[in-house]
Amino acid sequence: MTAAWLVLVGPAYLVGGVATVAGLTAAVLICLVPGVIVLVLQAGLLSNQPPLSNLLVAMGLRMAFVLAAVLVAKQTWPQLPAAHFVAWLVPAYLVALTVETRVALAQTVGRGRVPVDAARMHATPPLN
Repeated sequence: MTAAWLVLVGPAYLVGGVATVAGLTAAVLICLVPGVIVLVLQAGLLSNQPPLSNLLVAMGLRMAFVLAAVLVAKQTWPQLPAAHFVAWLVPAYLVALTVETRVALAQTVGRGRVPVDAARMHATPPLN
């Protein structure tokens, strides 16, 4: 997430100045917190659960946290235009989701719960 913030901070400043950088920073933090919580839960409490239940818990937690944070941000920071915040929330959410999914898949494959061959996509059918 830090790398995504570093890549986007320059364009954000050029688009809207300091207010847009603040919106970008808030968006990245809002997406980072539930990702860390989900990864900690998957490594601890949810480690013995089936991957599908982990996915559903992660998705619900992530979406609920981000939605609640957006509602709180709009109430406490009404002078910030939506373009300076929500526009950065979408790419931050997608980056966080990608990183979290990659780490969760690596943990699942590492535990031996999914065969490595099944976790990879093959461009051609296997040879017999």
